[in-house]
Amino acid sequence: MEFKYGFTEVFCGGRSLITAVLFTKDFTYHKASCHFLLEIAKKSKSGSKSTVKGRASDLTRYLNVISKTDSSNHFFPSDYREITESQMNTYLMDLVNNGLQDVSINRHISTLSEFYSFAYKHGYIDEPKEFSYSVRTLSAKLQLADRATSTILSQYIREEDFNNILAHIPTKDTFKRSRNEMALKVGYFLGVRTHELVKYGNFDIERLKEQFPNDKGGFYEEAFIKITGKGYKRRSVPISMELKKELFRFLYGDLSKYVEKNLFEKKKGIPMTSASYATKLFRSSVDEYLSKNITPAELRSSYNRWVFHSLRHTCATNFVTFCEGMDIGRYDPMLSLPQWMGHSDDNTSKLYICAEALLFKRLEVIKKLDSMSIYDRL
Repeated sequence: MEFKYGFTEVFCGGRSLITAVLFTKDFTYHKASCHFLLEIAKKSKSGSKSTVKGRASDLTRYLNVISKTDSSNHFFPSDYREITESQMNTYLMDLVNNGLQDVSINRHISTLSEFYSFAYKHGYIDEPKEFSYSVRTLSAKLQLADRATSTILSQYIREEDFNNILAHIPTKDTFKRSRNEMALKVGYFLGVRTHELVKYGNFDIERLKEQFPNDKGGFYEEAFIKITGKGYKRRSVPISMELKKELFRFLYGDLSKYVEKNLFEKKKGIPMTSASYATKLFRSSVDEYLSKNITPAELRSSYNRWVFHSLRHTCATNFVTFCEGMDIGRYDPMLSLPQWMGHSDDNTSKLYICAEALLFKRLEVIKKLDSMSIYDRL
């Protein structure tokens, strides 16, 4: 199956736009790409099709490579939703080996990064793709602080803003509100991914009761919760006292009457199964807040940019602060973050440490980390 792209004129928002569509010879359209390119066209102030053309060219090349089939075992899956970290970086290295200039590779990375973020936000994929986009031979290096700002701090949600979102969950039903508040808090305080809320039995009531018995004597002791994530990797995550109190309300307190098998149930005894549950919940709560409050344009832009996965970025950054606030040497964020968040790459931990240092102006930390920077991460 080979894709090509062509231009078309559409009318949107009272103006004429030139966008592009990706299709095969039998006119099968690639829906996610077409939708993405339309949004690119809508954001183009000049009405020029050059930006759309660049994005369309990049996506066409990418989709044709990963959908190629031959008699041998092809390295790539045919479905863009199934691409892995190593496959993405192999694809980028293939561009390098074919002589593509740095500026073109950087644009290609930008296109793919924007496309996968768009695909997640609009429901084309169930969970965000956390590609590193690492290309060892690129000459242009982004400084660690710049990367931390663009990829982490742009997604960081301050406590005041998180509380605003919590307060605008669009339901008056007591059970649904309590359940939905818990889902958002689990994202904010534990850094769980959307699918981890509803899969792997992470929040089965019996499993939680085994981890957290109704022992008043040990309630205030430091505790960790076990989470199973991508690749069925297990991790233990520190649970804050605030979240622990909320959890005990579901396990042993006033909210226990609403749940039977799982912390997140459609109704009593029937667990949630949709990986998009938290994604839709977060967006509807943000939209509810923005519809009822006058907010400055810059802050409104931030709210619109945030997704449920932003809570995970926030949690990881806050965990760095947690490590800094403990006794010296008790928790090293370079060691603890991979254990708590499930990161497989040390460079990811460095980004969060740098982001936290930028928030609190720990300049000596930034300089130390920047000297350790190796790869481009867009």
